[in-house]
Amino acid sequence: MKVMKKLMGLAVIALASLSMTAMAAPSVTACGGQRVVKPAPTVTQTMQVVAIPVSGMTCEGCANQIANALENIDGIAQATVVHADKSARVMFEPGKISVDDIITAIKKTGYKTGEPGKVAPARQA
Repeated sequence: MKVMKKLMGLAVIALASLSMTAMAAPSVTACGGQRVVKPAPTVTQTMQVVAIPVSGMTCEGCANQIANALENIDGIAQATVVHADKSARVMFEPGKISVDDIITAIKKTGYKTGEPGKVAPARQA
């Protein structure tokens, strides 16, 4: 019981310290039939979001492969790839990575990309 109270206290402290920081939604991926929840990235004022059409995906496993590859690149805070929409929505730090770099990374996973949408600032809460 003491451990639980200590953990709850830490959670409250952690939440209090995050109250002034905008957070994006956490990403959830399927991994071997299990759901893996990655923590939500901290959104900075300089972060931007771009939507990129992706073709060649045949299932959500393909989408997860692309998202995981993108999220392992420095400068990319979050990648949401949806097979049904045939698109990738990528939150990134423009000082660290460019849209062309993101497109190249998607192509390296074996998929084709279309013309990226307009780059927009990442939303802040």
